[in-house]
Formats: sequence, structure tokens, C-alpha cells
Amino acid sequence: MNTKKKFIIIFCLVGSFLFFTLRSLARYSSSSVWNYYLESQGFYLASDSLGNEKKNVNTLWDGNAVHFTIKNSSNESLVTDYDIRYNVSCEVLSEIPVTCKVNGGQTSSFTGVLSSNSRCVNEVDDVDVTLFNKPECEMNGYNWEKIPVTRDLYFEIVPENNYEVSNVDVRITVNSVSPYSKTMTGLFSLFKNAPDTGSISKTINNFVDYDDLILSNSYSTRKCVRVEFDSSKRIVDFDDNMANTVLDTSGYITGFNTSINGMSNVKFKFFNKDFSSDYNVDDFIITEIGC
Repeated sequence: MNTKKKFIIIFCLVGSFLFFTLRSLARYSSSSVWNYYLESQGFYLASDSLGNEKKNVNTLWDGNAVHFTIKNSSNESLVTDYDIRYNVSCEVLSEIPVTCKVNGGQTSSFTGVLSSNSRCVNEVDDVDVTLFNKPECEMNGYNWEKIPVTRDLYFEIVPENNYEVSNVDVRITVNSVSPYSKTMTGLFSLFKNAPDTGSISKTINNFVDYDDLILSNSYSTRKCVRVEFDSSKRIVDFDDNMANTVLDTSGYITGFNTSINGMSNVKFKFFNKDFSSDYNVDDFIITEIGC
């Protein structure tokens, strides 16, 4: 490849890079200028979850509704004092058989009004000004203040044909309709992960002459379990915490019930009949039962 061709290729690459970079900067600059203009008109529409394709990742999604909020303020002092009408839309980005519904409706869109709110504030005496309107408030020397208003919104992912959702990507768009137009978007990546409310686990501590079976309860409340095993291989040392014992034909225990307090464990000693056998924790069948 000669020098001229190399120069042309490099020029094209640099030109393409500058084109896309400048276009992105122009878009960002245009958006910033427009937002600055809106705020100069006392128009504030914001959200902790939405912005310019703001990313939200939830790795502990339980499959229920996902909430987000919008507000008519930038901070406690910068508050819009007129109503804002807005639209919300939900778009499923993942190619899976699910639909998105907004605010308990049956569609992927919702229209609402973020109403302004104000109040009379008395910081000079003990007069109750709760019911004062603006003229009455100001004429009596009190302060009329705008109150930030926050609206809770939510969307739901509804599977089709009993589809089991494991993860899904969603775009939420909020667009103000009046008195000014502003668009906020957010990307929600949801990963299904039902919280672990607790479990019963079993472990074995091996010693020369015996083994300890340890049952651990990670629930916050007391649980009762049934312990079963092969009495031809193991002999359990009777414990006062055993109940409803079952014996084999030789009089050895083959099963029993026991209770375990929340976030606690219990221990039972077992003797092996045949030391040449390879015993392990799977020799025990542990079943949760009602207490």
C-alpha cells in the first residue's frame, strides 16, 4: 500500500471519529442549553432513576413491580410552582415473550399530572397559618413557600404463556407535555433472584471414633426437622433433643424429629458400624416439618 492510500485511510478514520464525536457533543450541548432554558423559566423536572439513558441495575429483582420517582424540583429551593403534565412509556428491549405495564394499567403507557403545592410558613410567632392562602399569608408578614412534590411510579413485567423470566432489559421514558417539553429516559436491567429467607443445612465433622452431624438453621425462627438414616451403617447417640424416634427390628434408632432455634444449630453424635465404608453427609435425609 503506497503512502497516498495510507493517508486517505487515516484521514477517513480520523474524519469519522471527529464526526461522531462532534455530533454527540452537539447533542449533549443542545440538551444542556435546552435544560438551562427550562430552569430559567422555573421549570424543574427530575428523577433519581431517569436522565439521558441512565442505567439502573437490579440483581435482586423478585419479579414484582419496579418503582421509580419523578419530582418537580432540583432541590428544596428550586421548585416548579405550576402543574406539569407528563407521559410515561415502557419499552421491553429484551427479545423475550413479556409485556410491560405502567402504574397498574393494562398498557405500556401512562399519562399523569405532577401537581404543584405551596404552603404558608410562619417563622415569626405562634399563629397557626396552615389554612392561609397566598395573599393572606403574605399580607400578614409570613412566607409563602413552594413545596417539592414527588410522584411514585412503577412498571410491571408480565410474562406471556407462563414464560419464566430470568432477566429483562427495559427502557422507561418520561416526557413532559406541558407547559414545556422535556424527555428523561432510564434503562433498567433486571435479574431475577428470589431472596433467601432461610434454609436448613447439614454438615459432618469426622473424628476417629465417631462423627458429628451438625444441623444449622439460617431462618430467623425456630424450625423442626425430621432426620432419617440407615441404622445398619450408623448408630446415633441418644439425645434429649430427639422426639418421635423410630426403631428398627434390632432396637436401633432409624429416625427422629428435632427442633432448631432460629439462627442456631444442633449437633448429634453418630458411631459408624463399618469403618471401612465411605460415609458422608448424604447418608442423612433431612426434611423440614411443622413444629
